[in-house]
Amino acid sequence: MATMFSRDPLPRSLLLAIALSLSAGCDETPRPKTPSAPSSQAESPSAQGVSPQDQQRFEQRYVELCVKGQRDNPDRPAGSDQEVTTLCQCMAKEIAKRLSKTEAVRFLDKKEIPIDLVMMGNAASDVCSLKR
Repeated sequence: MATMFSRDPLPRSLLLAIALSLSAGCDETPRPKTPSAPSSQAESPSAQGVSPQDQQRFEQRYVELCVKGQRDNPDRPAGSDQEVTTLCQCMAKEIAKRLSKTEAVRFLDKKEIPIDLVMMGNAASDVCSLKR
């Protein structure tokens, strides 16, 4: 029996839909490359300058958009709202582990979804699907 979270491309299409809806009409300016931090700091939000409050705001906002996108999707496979919420919460926590201050500001304050965030969402979808 396949569940809605088993290797289904739906979460990826959801992320793309969210990204397109929030960034419609926005001028995407490339940002300069920053030197990569040591791996011990790459996982820590505080090392990247994201405050615990911003991390929590990010997770809440991401879950809201993710759940809304699932509810608005007419092609959504059968699954309860609780399953969708659980998946979205897992994805938000996975993304928040690697969230930079710049990405947090763009998502929370400027209402943009940087491509890096979309890619982290795709990876988070894979991780969260495997946890089920």
